[in-house]
Amino acid sequence: MSVSSCTKKSGYSISGKLENAAEKTIYLDELTTSGIEPNDSAKIGADGSFEITGITSEPRFFILRFTMNNFITIIVDSLSEITITADANNLLATYNVTGSADSKLIMELDKKAFESIALVDSLTKIFQEHKDSPDIDTIKAQLDAKYQSILEENRSYNLNFINKNKNSLASLKALYQKIGNNSLINPYQDYKYFSQVDSAVNLTYPNSKHSKALHANIVEVKKAIDAENSSKQSINAGSEAPEISLPNPDGKILNLSDFRGKVVLLDFWASWCKPCRIENPNLVANYKKYHSKGFEIFQVSLDKTKQDWINAIANDKLNWIHVSDLQYWNSPAAKLYNVSSIPSNFLIDKDGKIIATNLRGEELGKKLKEIL
Repeated sequence: MSVSSCTKKSGYSISGKLENAAEKTIYLDELTTSGIEPNDSAKIGADGSFEITGITSEPRFFILRFTMNNFITIIVDSLSEITITADANNLLATYNVTGSADSKLIMELDKKAFESIALVDSLTKIFQEHKDSPDIDTIKAQLDAKYQSILEENRSYNLNFINKNKNSLASLKALYQKIGNNSLINPYQDYKYFSQVDSAVNLTYPNSKHSKALHANIVEVKKAIDAENSSKQSINAGSEAPEISLPNPDGKILNLSDFRGKVVLLDFWASWCKPCRIENPNLVANYKKYHSKGFEIFQVSLDKTKQDWINAIANDKLNWIHVSDLQYWNSPAAKLYNVSSIPSNFLIDKDGKIIATNLRGEELGKKLKEIL
């Protein structure tokens, strides 16, 4: 026998059958634009069945939960008839949802994130098992690289999801989803995706509080981007390279201008940036070939942790100038040079003038051969 909540039985319906849930209470909380608010609850019957009904005039995000660590997210509109099956001991890992296309999309996103988190947890376990190993620095560097690969793979998944489902409110979840403390998509670096979803969902759901909140956020982000762009100086071939003064791994402040008289490649990178790490062997080869002829590399890391930075330098055998303030994308040096993606580089002549930008692969070697 199913025991239902005492809301009026019209509008939407959320029902289902859950294993290991007899006589438990399941809660329905609303995810508002400002937090989580209790909405309803139901006592689950002896056979594991439940039903919660209610009325809404617009699509709303809800979490269906036993605890704040055991829940699923659904999107409910005025006429939803959602059916859920799951094991109450682990809702997210075991549930299936029917009757709501948006909730089905949310399920796909959350199960993908669940897989990524499980992989991250396995890396953490490996680290704990080897933390006293004499090779811990090498092990940590390998684990960090795998961690970044997991984030990048999940990020690609979410971007592809957004491209396919711009009109769905589920894309809002894709935009703001995190793995641990790491956002997969950034409104500043990935503004176009936020803007595309904003345009689509505001056409489809003009009265949704969530679509309105997204639009308000995008307006503020656009203002910040425009303000930054208007204050940027032009960094192009022919312009003088602005000064950079940053600490090296030993804490000594080094200036870009200290290397005036040499041809300098100013290169922005990070240990977590896979394309950067792929490009590093090309830099190593060119450095070996042209360093004795007056070529220097001044590499600025956008890392957040010093040990990750140092490990990457050692592992990739980068024997040139390294500096960083460990401020990630907030690095003033990156902003000064208008760096919005990495790897990004600037080739500077002996007089401090920028002569080329973003030379990679064979193009860098060709240019160095031409000028040295």
